[in-house]
Amino acid sequence: MSGATVADATIRRSDIAAGSGTLRVVRHGSRSVASRALAGSPLRFLTPSNHGDAAWVFTRTYGGGLLGGDAVRLQIDVEDEAALLLQTQASTKVYRSPRGASSTLDARVGERARLLVLPDPTVCFRGASFEQTQAVDVRRSGSIVLMDWMTAGRRASGERWLFDRYASRLTIRYDGRVVFHDALLLSPSEGPLAERMGRFDCVCLIVLVGVALRVHAASACNGIAGLETSRRAELLTAAAPLGPNGEAGCVIRMAGEIIFEHGTFRLSPDVEERLVRHMKSAELYASAPPADGLTFVPQRRYPPHERNVEITVSLGAGTAACIVYGSDRTHEYISENADYRS
Repeated sequence: MSGATVADATIRRSDIAAGSGTLRVVRHGSRSVASRALAGSPLRFLTPSNHGDAAWVFTRTYGGGLLGGDAVRLQIDVEDEAALLLQTQASTKVYRSPRGASSTLDARVGERARLLVLPDPTVCFRGASFEQTQAVDVRRSGSIVLMDWMTAGRRASGERWLFDRYASRLTIRYDGRVVFHDALLLSPSEGPLAERMGRFDCVCLIVLVGVALRVHAASACNGIAGLETSRRAELLTAAAPLGPNGEAGCVIRMAGEIIFEHGTFRLSPDVEERLVRHMKSAELYASAPPADGLTFVPQRRYPPHERNVEITVSLGAGTAACIVYGSDRTHEYISENADYRS
């Protein structure tokens, strides 16, 4: 662990079961800190420092994903007036196994506290089975933003909606009562998933709950209601208020096609034209810039990802350095992990 943490000896590391983790975030002066951040293998926490007032925690697992029999259980307490941003270091890969894997999140958000759960998507491999349960209890003046999304699988390997089972349940209690309960089950036992999901390769759920988010939730509902729809749109979006008159927040659901594959953006002509126009000053080249340094030809096929990326920013004010937290999703890395099984 590193970053904004302070000691809390109430729980010893030896008390943490395999795959279990406990997080406790408290307000310490003008910032939020993780007073407790303990995890049992294969689960691990990263707690980097940041310049905001919230504590940042990234979760990861050894092996880059979940094997058969893995059961991740995460307990989170965001105390009064504290704030936590919870993310994953990369997508949650679920490897093929007849035993299956599971993940459980149990979170409590105190008064005037904030919790943001913004993970990378879940990616189930061919033959994988995964079950997820999330339960959040939010006090009246607390707030939460939670995103839960998944993709069809490893399209580049010909695996599209070929997992054995995906089950997810999400329950959010606000001020002592349930304001949102959602259950999703995807299984070929009800019919071929690829046929049922049609052209869509990604589904996403976003929930905003809390008095501090009431205005944003109402704005999201109104904005999405005003969106124009078209036949066979690449992205479908819907929103609904939670609680009487939307006082609890809102839920946003999305289903979309994969628009980036094999180094190429698959966009409709008008969207691609707007993207190229917007990114023209970025000057992306397939290799090195033109010799004259002036000619720019928009590259529709972007260069392949490399393990080492060098980015130079000239502000005319001397030199400086920074650390960028990212994830390795090169073709070699994905291929390497593809053979993990149990």
